[in-house]
This record gives sequence, structure tokens and C-alpha cells, in this order.
Amino acid sequence: GLYVVFEYGVVTTAGTSGAISCYISWNDGTSANLDDPSTNSLSLNSLGDYMFGVLPCYAAAGTNIGYEVTATVPIAGTPEFSIYLALLRVL
Repeated sequence: GLYVVFEYGVVTTAGTSGAISCYISWNDGTSANLDDPSTNSLSLNSLGDYMFGVLPCYAAAGTNIGYEVTATVPIAGTPEFSIYLALLRVL
């Protein structure tokens, strides 16, 4: 079916360096796909920094929509963050 993934990430404890991205994975029946709905990574240096994004995708019947969080800049200090995801089925 056709879905829309909403993503929101926020820094809850700042670190001294680092950044992350949240990738969404799905299979449309032709190939496996991986994309980052946010246009930028989340810098972990400042409390309250945030990222957001919206990603439309088509997932074939019987396949999963997943996510992964990846460090895009080496992380230092002890930053903490929250990632919120919502999935809306359109068709």
C-alpha cells in the first residue's frame, strides 16, 4: 500500500559533537529502498535542536517498513535524543 512516514527527532541532552540521521527502509515489490526523509542530519551539540521530515513510500503486500538511526558525524560526550515516527496508510 501507499504510506506516508512522518519523522521528528530532538536532542534531549547535548553532547560535545556528533550528528545522526534516521533512515526509512521499505520494499516496493521491485527493490529494497532506503531514504532519509529529513533534509539534514540532527546535530547533537545543542539541547533542543531538531530535525523533521515526511516521506511517501509504497510498500508491497507482506513487506515491512523499518527504520535505522546512523551516526553521520562521530559522537562525543553523552548526548541523548528522541526519535518519533508515525506511519499513515493512504491506500
